[in-house]
Amino acid sequence: MRVKISYGTDIKNVPSIATKLGDNAVDEIKTALNILHRAIECIDDCNEDYSLVLEQLAGVSEKLKQADLAMEDIHAILVGLNNYYIGENNVPNRRPTVDPGGNPANPQPEQ
Repeated sequence: MRVKISYGTDIKNVPSIATKLGDNAVDEIKTALNILHRAIECIDDCNEDYSLVLEQLAGVSEKLKQADLAMEDIHAILVGLNNYYIGENNVPNRRPTVDPGGNPANPQPEQ
């Protein structure tokens, strides 16, 4: 199950968080590729029982789904970051992209 978690961090930490998510996605893709290579190598050796190959292919699919979800997260994070840097000045009456007060218990009044 996938859950959405939201938390605050300093704006300067956002690129490194996105990078870590990207590194995780790359690791998932590398693992998927290794499993796929093994699955393909097993096809000729299966003697008409392809259950192992099918299991491996399901694993590949799951790893690729995880990588895809991570890339969606990275995209959303970078859209928000990009909006912060180039879009905030164009929409001064809108709710800010980031919490200017830094503390949800003490929200800042909108301007």
